[in-house]
Amino acid sequence: MRGSVQQSLVDYGGVAKPATLPFIFRAAYDDRLGDSTKRARWTPASVLVRAKQVLREEGLKSLWFKVLGETVYRRQLLIERVLQGSDTDDDGTKGHISLLGTADLPRYAAFRPESDIEELRGRLDRGESCFVMEIGGEIAHACWIAKKYTRIDYLECEVELPPDACYGYDAYTHPAFRGRGIAGARVRRMETELMRMGYRRTLAVVGPENRRAIYFNTTAGNEVVGRIGYYQFGPWRHYFCNVDAGKESAALLDPRRA
Repeated sequence: MRGSVQQSLVDYGGVAKPATLPFIFRAAYDDRLGDSTKRARWTPASVLVRAKQVLREEGLKSLWFKVLGETVYRRQLLIERVLQGSDTDDDGTKGHISLLGTADLPRYAAFRPESDIEELRGRLDRGESCFVMEIGGEIAHACWIAKKYTRIDYLECEVELPPDACYGYDAYTHPAFRGRGIAGARVRRMETELMRMGYRRTLAVVGPENRRAIYFNTTAGNEVVGRIGYYQFGPWRHYFCNVDAGKESAALLDPRRA
């Protein structure tokens, strides 16, 4: 999800979930995490099982909003980080940061075997950047940065970005390197390069029910500044982007149906 974000910025473990799949089916898609060749089979029983799982693990509120998300209403939290050029804890213990180049695409594909190299090449050709963290010569973590405009797949919209803002998405840490604070180190270490590119802030979106992503963003120094989403009734759809009170300096985006 662009836009995921881990949902960018929501981290789905590197498996792209088609936005057209009902939410219950998307979770079954997670079964592919351990085996990229595994194909999920959708049955009424699996739908019921998934609904019970969401109810048990995330609660009635989460289940309700997931149902709404497949019918009339979707929303994501808008995350902002004001860049300050921080490069603290850059002692190499959490990896070395660099920008992905075209020649590195085969290495990235080995890092995320489900990737489509041509699609990745298209991202680079559009001027997007990918910050990677390497440990022992292996890519341990990566995050893509979109510029000028981006598509948020979950909301099925395109957004023109303010000149001083870029958009982070598709952040992923290889399972073998999780729990080491590598993603947080990447957030801090990429600031200087983004400022050199002329950006003052980064934007991202996360699902309101994704507690892990929200916790990561807030502890990393990012801030929830609003909500972006849409209401839909039949073929009619209205997009919105609401900035929280006191956050008027944040980007007021104008999402458009893709």
